[in-house]
Formats: sequence, C-alpha cells, structure tokens
Amino acid sequence: MLIEQITYVLHPGKAPALIAAYEQEGAVIIKSNLGHMIAFLQAEVGGMDEVSHLWLFDDAADRETRHAKLLADPAWQRFAQTYGHLLVSRRNQLWRPASFSPGLDRPA
Repeated sequence: MLIEQITYVLHPGKAPALIAAYEQEGAVIIKSNLGHMIAFLQAEVGGMDEVSHLWLFDDAADRETRHAKLLADPAWQRFAQTYGHLLVSRRNQLWRPASFSPGLDRPA
C-alpha cells in the first residue's frame, strides 16, 4: 500500500480559488482517475499558500497506471490548463504506512 501526498504551492492568496475549482469540477475528475482520496487539505499554519491532497494506491504499479489514465483524460487536461497558472510549484511524496496505521482500507 502507498499513500501519495501531492502538494501545490500557490501564488499568494490563490488557495481559495484552487479549492473552489476542485470543489466545482476538479475533484470529480481526479477522483475518477486516481481512485481513493484520503484527504484534501489547506494549510492552516506555516505555508499559508499550500494545498495538499492524499491518495491511496495498492502499490507503485497501481499509482503509475492511475496517473497515466489521469494525464490522458481530456477533462483533466482542460482543468490543468485552466487552473495551472495558480501554481508556483508541485511536490509529490510517496509514503508507506506503518502496519499499525489506522483507517486506510479502501472502501468496498
């Protein structure tokens, strides 16, 4: 099992616009391709112009297949083209949960 954390650093003050765009259209598109979203998070303290989302994958091959599907999706391409200007940078991290990590089962 892998958890991917995708963090966007945004131009100052642009986090609300990106969150609204995901709420209105982006979340449906990305969830249909990447699968199980664990969380979508906005920074409360520290990097105030950061947004992260967490995804659960079976393994690296599952992640790779799902990301390829996302990148090929015309709806995602339009979304990324429309809202990409809000981002300064993107950072991806892969996490392997410890055996005692709670609540990471995929929904049936």
